[in-house]
Amino acid sequence: MIKKLLSAMAVIALVLNVASCGHDEPEQYQTFGNKVIAHQNVGGEMMTSAGRVSVKIYSPTPHADLTIPMMVNGAWRQVMFTDLTVTMSNTEGYILSSNSAVACDESGKSLGFNVSSLSAKIQITNPTSAEHENIVISCVVDSRLYFASLDKITHHKTSTVTSSPMGSYTCQDAIYTFNIDADKKTASIVINNIKFAEKAPVLSEITIPAVTLTETNDGYTVTADEVIPTSAGVPMENRKITNLALNLRIAQGTFDGMFNCMGMTCNCTGDIAFRGSEE
Repeated sequence: MIKKLLSAMAVIALVLNVASCGHDEPEQYQTFGNKVIAHQNVGGEMMTSAGRVSVKIYSPTPHADLTIPMMVNGAWRQVMFTDLTVTMSNTEGYILSSNSAVACDESGKSLGFNVSSLSAKIQITNPTSAEHENIVISCVVDSRLYFASLDKITHHKTSTVTSSPMGSYTCQDAIYTFNIDADKKTASIVINNIKFAEKAPVLSEITIPAVTLTETNDGYTVTADEVIPTSAGVPMENRKITNLALNLRIAQGTFDGMFNCMGMTCNCTGDIAFRGSEE
């Protein structure tokens, strides 16, 4: 996956560089967009809405515009932020940022407020089809957190520490993907390439279906007293999972928590960042 990300970024960078050749060329840009779930703390109450994110990355002088759904005067609307700083990371993709950004409507007119600590991370793995691996956005509005993401969040950089009477084992190869259903307030968790013990086989895929999803100030908690996972759609009765409690911190792009499986306690953490091109 890191090679796909690097390849996508290289293609986009090449397009921007070619577009910027020649001193008399007008400013050019690449546009990306997708559906997101947005969360905004308004007066102490967390409000949630589906919407769209739109990103324009300009050249030859790198900067970006970001349009996201936000609550303004009691109603959700598309809000634009312009002239954001753009950097590229091999592990996190495009990073858009601003310490203080003016909120505007889609015509560019100021809406009369600023946001602080604006950050948007966009991982693009297939620029020709606008396929996104992750989109994570956060900022502070009136001293309260706003964040948004796709309804599918994949954590590549993970650690799963399994403890049992026979000892402990650490797996750092697993990939955790959370599929969010905000309307039903449930989530399914797909775990790829997980290994629970030194002599155990690598399981290419386990799915933990339809567990409880609860909103928090920076994301969700994902919980279940007891759930039967599946593999390739087949229930795995002998691998019942209990005491599942995970904190999905969307604003930070991380998760942490634990669950029990087959007499083992599994403590896990994850980050949306790829491990890096050197691995």
